[in-house]
Amino acid sequence: MNIYSTNVKDFIKQTISKYDLILIGLPAPINLYLNSYYIKEFFEAAGKILNNDGFLALTLPGKKVFSPYLTSELNASVFKALKENFNYVRIIHGEKNILIYIIISS
Repeated sequence: MNIYSTNVKDFIKQTISKYDLILIGLPAPINLYLNSYYIKEFFEAAGKILNNDGFLALTLPGKKVFSPYLTSELNASVFKALKENFNYVRIIHGEKNILIYIIISS
């Protein structure tokens, strides 16, 4: 396992390696800087450095019983961006929603 604490976007653009797992441990997208890690273009770039059958996971705000409108909209927006880039997307609901994305080899 390697842990990189550099600018993720620069790392993804520069690496020539492929990875089995990418865990994104960033706070929720609450400003323009963080938002840029939860959009289609970022997920597309991350998908390019994943091995076949590799996966990416991140967390978003959640609730065990009821999600307020803004939380629901945020989760739906990120889910949609992921579905545009990954074959398989699942959400594990809880205090934090865990989103898992897998590239399934053809």
